[in-house]
This record gives sequence, C-alpha cells and structure tokens, in this order.
Amino acid sequence: MASIPTKRWLTVKEAAAYLSIPIYTVRNAVWSGNLPYLRAGKRYVFDSQDLDKWAEMRKQIEPSFES
Repeated sequence: MASIPTKRWLTVKEAAAYLSIPIYTVRNAVWSGNLPYLRAGKRYVFDSQDLDKWAEMRKQIEPSFES
C-alpha cells in the first residue's frame, strides 16, 4: 500500500494517491481547468491545500431513502 505524502507540493502520481483517485482523473481535471496546479518545467505540481479544497467542493451527499 502506498503511503500518503505529507509534503505540501505533490506530483501528479502523489496527488492521485493523496486523493485516492486514478492518475488519469487528476490529469483530466487539470486539462479541463478544474484543478489548480503549478507548472514546474514539464511537470505539474499540486498544492495539497488546493487538493483538499477541490475534493471538498466535489463532496456529494446521498439522498436519504427513509420514509
């Protein structure tokens, strides 16, 4: 099992592990303009605080099916 990084700036692979989502989901979010990033040469890096905000905005609450 991969360990969750505790550093602030994360690579695409680390960001995916941090969020527990596939790498392609991170890349798609970048390409669609939905995920903030910093370009470091040819690499994308992500602020873990931005990742937390991004995930928080995407939380969904399932409707209750109780009568």
